[in-house]
Amino acid sequence: MEKIKPMSKVKKAMQKQGLKYFSSLTSEQKNESINYIRIIKNGMLNLPYELAIEILKNKDLDEVLKENEFINNKIKGQKMFKHDKKYLPLNINQILNFT
Repeated sequence: MEKIKPMSKVKKAMQKQGLKYFSSLTSEQKNESINYIRIIKNGMLNLPYELAIEILKNKDLDEVLKENEFINNKIKGQKMFKHDKKYLPLNINQILNFT
């Protein structure tokens, strides 16, 4: 009979708090998280999500790629919390305050 491995203390605590690692999010959740961070970083939080995304799509491609790469590098391996149906990293302030 196969033994069931006990869940680690960290994983139990994360589950209890509703946290997930970025790597465990679906592709859709990862994209939404990155887009939501870009919306906040660009001061468009007061706009409807769809409108903000459309505006961001019209930004200079090089700027978008740099912004996405920076955000990707900062959230890899991070614990994410759910806010407004989207996952954000615990280090959100570090990402938003970096210029």
